Amino acid sequence: MESGEDLIEICKNEFWLKSSNNKLLTFFGQYVKLFKDLAFLFTLIINLIIFLSFGNKYGDRMLNYQLFMMDDYSKKDTQRLLTIMGLIMTVCSNFVLAFFLLKNVPLIISKSWKKKNPKDEENTF
Repeated sequence: MESGEDLIEICKNEFWLKSSNNKLLTFFGQYVKLFKDLAFLFTLIINLIIFLSFGNKYGDRMLNYQLFMMDDYSKKDTQRLLTIMGLIMTVCSNFVLAFFLLKNVPLIISKSWKKKNPKDEENTF
């Protein structure tokens, strides 16, 4: 019976998120999978760039690295590319985290409130 009540609370919260007039919540809700996939993709690309850029071709590989060990790119170009891609990945990850928190924190607070005040039945959204 308790799991049924939890399921009802989850459904109410999901309905509230979907029917909200807040465009930011709607945006997060519709594109959270896209942001999750983009964050993962940028993580893979960053790791691939790091793996292919650090070699012994230019001396000390920790100080003298170049994008894919090509002469066309300098250390500064490689740093700039990694910084931009890292920022994009961080923004996408933060969008996913924000939606997760918007989705789950009200449920956690509601459960805690019910445990602390079991007589209060009107503590829903």
